[in-house]
Parts: sequence; structure tokens; C-alpha cells
Amino acid sequence: MASLWDLTGNSPVQSEASPVQGAAFGFHGPVPARAAITVATTGIQQITGVDFNSGPLNNVPGSLRIEVVIGPVLRMTQQHLNSWAAAFRPPPQPLTPTLSATVDAVTASLGQDSVTVGINGLLSGQFANVPLPQTSYSASVSVGLFPSTSVDGSAIVQVALAGASPVQVQLSESLLGALVNTLAPLVTPIVGQLVRGALTDWVNRAIPAVTTQMLILLQLPPGVGVTIRSIAITPDAIAFQPLLGAIGTTLSTFHAPAVPPP
Repeated sequence: MASLWDLTGNSPVQSEASPVQGAAFGFHGPVPARAAITVATTGIQQITGVDFNSGPLNNVPGSLRIEVVIGPVLRMTQQHLNSWAAAFRPPPQPLTPTLSATVDAVTASLGQDSVTVGINGLLSGQFANVPLPQTSYSASVSVGLFPSTSVDGSAIVQVALAGASPVQVQLSESLLGALVNTLAPLVTPIVGQLVRGALTDWVNRAIPAVTTQMLILLQLPPGVGVTIRSIAITPDAIAFQPLLGAIGTTLSTFHAPAVPPP
């Protein structure tokens, strides 16, 4: 199914939908001045993403050629997550104007349908005009990965908190019980947002990189975008099926450069 989206407003609005018949589809129009076109396979439960996403288009011509290459299922392993966790050291996160939290150590592990990120750090500053003693905290955040529903091409994957209690925070016992009960709700949403944002950035860079490596290329040809049909998390890997898409003949006329010998 092909969809035409109107991007002239504050949020995308679907203008038309047209079935793909014989590798072609059409819209009655008019086409918005700023638009996007998506193509998705329907009727298959395992396919939840789109096959093609044009991203924003200005002054769309009367006809377009769209090319799509369906890739094999690829995998990102625990090693990919370990590399991200080892490099993830964000600046101190403000909880209030006078209180902040550091992130000193990060772990990430694959599970069934979710990734769990563990964080250890310190709280410092003042709370209720009282200097806070050095206070360690630990947090666990569970997230799921899903094909992005964004039609502006800004993301391939969206990350969402997973489970009934996706964020768990523990503070050191040096704090009085009443203070723990007051501070924990401040830490919980900040940690959840931090992990969700960081993983969103990482996975939307990692999927094109892994896809490019599969093709034995240094980079994708100009004008070629990546979407995913599906993504699944198991204790062994993050498995996803990528697709390459382009407007014009970029894919059908592309000649890969020679690969130098090892």
C-alpha cells in the first residue's frame, strides 16, 4: 500500500492511499507542496515497518520512479551493545536547578523482546536548601525497539520503555527513608528519558552502518535511504530486515567499487 502524506502542517497528515498493482500506484492529487510517500507491505503479521520512505519532498513531479532493494535479515549482537555501553558517558544530568546526577558506569544486555540498560552514578548538590551527602544510585531501564512510524524520514527505529515498571531506581542507604522517597521520583523519569534518547540515537546510526558493512561499502550511495520491515530482540541478537530505497535509478545503475584484497 502506498500512502501520500501532507507535511505542510505541524504534523503529517495522510492525504491518500493507493494499492500497489503491477509494481505501480497512483494518487488522484493534488499533491501537497511539501509531501512524503511511503510504501508498506500489508497483510503479513511479521512486517510492521515500511518498505520505502521518501522523506520530505518539495514540488513533487507528476511521475516518480521508486526503487527498493529488500535485504536479508541482519543481526546486531551483544558485542554491539557492549561497545555502545562502554562509550556512553553523558554529562551530569540536572534533576533540579541545584541537584544533578552523574552517569559513571553503564551496562546493556539483550533479553527477550527488550534491552535492559543498567546505570550507576552519584547524586550531588543541594535538595530543599540542604547540602546532599554523596549519594550513589543505580538504575535499570528496559526498552523495546520498533520500526519507526515517522513519515519524515527522521528515524528508522523508535525506542519505547518496555514493561509495567520499565525504570527501577535504587538510592544508597546513606539517605533517610523519607528523603529516598522524595528523590527517587525525580531520578526515575530523567534516567528513562536519558536511556531512551541515547539508544534511539545509537540504533538509528547502527542499523545503516551494519547494512552498509553487509554490502561491503564504505557508505551508501547518495540519495539512498534505509528502512526496516521488522525488528526483534532475543537474548542472542537484535535481528532486523533492512531495505534500501531511492527515487530515480540510483540503485539500478549503481556499480559497487572494487573491494581491495585483505
